[in-house]
Amino acid sequence: MGIFQHPVMEGAREGRPVDLKAAEPLVEDIIQSVSRNAGALIGFAKLRAYDLYTYTHSLNVSLLAVAFGKYLGLDTVALRQIGLAGLFHDLGKALIPDFILNCPGRLTPEEFSVMKRHPVLGRDVLPGGGRIPDMVLEGMLQHHEKFNGTGYPAGLKGDAISEAGRIIAVVDVYDALTSKRPYKNAMLPNKALSILYSMAGEEFYPGYVEHFIKCIGIYPVGQIVRLNTGQVGVVSATDPAVPLRPEVIVVRDPLGRPAPPRLIRLADVISVSVTETLEAAHAGIDAARVLQDGAAS
Repeated sequence: MGIFQHPVMEGAREGRPVDLKAAEPLVEDIIQSVSRNAGALIGFAKLRAYDLYTYTHSLNVSLLAVAFGKYLGLDTVALRQIGLAGLFHDLGKALIPDFILNCPGRLTPEEFSVMKRHPVLGRDVLPGGGRIPDMVLEGMLQHHEKFNGTGYPAGLKGDAISEAGRIIAVVDVYDALTSKRPYKNAMLPNKALSILYSMAGEEFYPGYVEHFIKCIGIYPVGQIVRLNTGQVGVVSATDPAVPLRPEVIVVRDPLGRPAPPRLIRLADVISVSVTETLEAAHAGIDAARVLQDGAAS
């Protein structure tokens, strides 16, 4: 099921109003899950199947936005609204022609002009009458606005961009970079964070990328890493106080052979450290299964 066939979204292409009430239980589940274990949920967002991109991307952005909003201190009402903004941020893409939406190469100026309409198109298919909270609308409309004023659809600049717009902008780009598409491979999370950091203060509102990095960790849950011992494992937990020293479930010995899963808390073992990150496909490790099965400490 793609996002445009999802019961919450299916009316968009047909011009019917979207039922936000139907989405609220999903966002409530996301909030409750994040409250229980934010790090694990953020990691599992990237361990989903890589097909159904737009649907899973919207769910991921909602989850990441709630986790980031919680880290920033948003209250429960605001978390519900930022979760809805994330879920619906790309709703307008339902009205963008498929040949533009799924184009593997660079869009022509004319095609890009059409693509830039999707935030407004998404706003227009929502029910009117003042029933949509401002935070939801701001997140949808402003997630492509840039701090330096070069974004779209309104070319907002600086403080004119709302908090919702700032939050959704960061998590939207992060999830896009770390997702696999038919025309590109998924980028390793630490590489994606490096790119986000290079855009901080120019495209993203100052401070938000730095806070996001602290929120999810330099080595997010689910990241496969090699240690200085030669062992290979999966990051199972992170601590913002020591972002370079996560907890790792080791599943390969120094010679690359499968080993009984064993948890190492790098914060407690100073002699052991992460030396590099690895792609799941190349490492041949099912990170989701490792995290599900856990390990003895």
